[in-house]
Amino acid sequence: MTSPANEQLLAALEAILIIAAEPLSPEELAAGVHSTPEQVHVALEQLRAEYAGETARPHGFVLRNVGGG
Repeated sequence: MTSPANEQLLAALEAILIIAAEPLSPEELAAGVHSTPEQVHVALEQLRAEYAGETARPHGFVLRNVGGG
């Protein structure tokens, strides 16, 4: 089970990723969500697994690293 703080981090990252006009690095994302790059990396991997269908909740897109972001 994820913590409320982790759920908030995931939601904040999803919101930023959906509206970002270009790829963002974990460091840039971390600054935007007041977190560490390491925490962002873990959260992004969790989102990537969800979007890839590796969890029970299906999604309509895939999260990938592109352009160094």
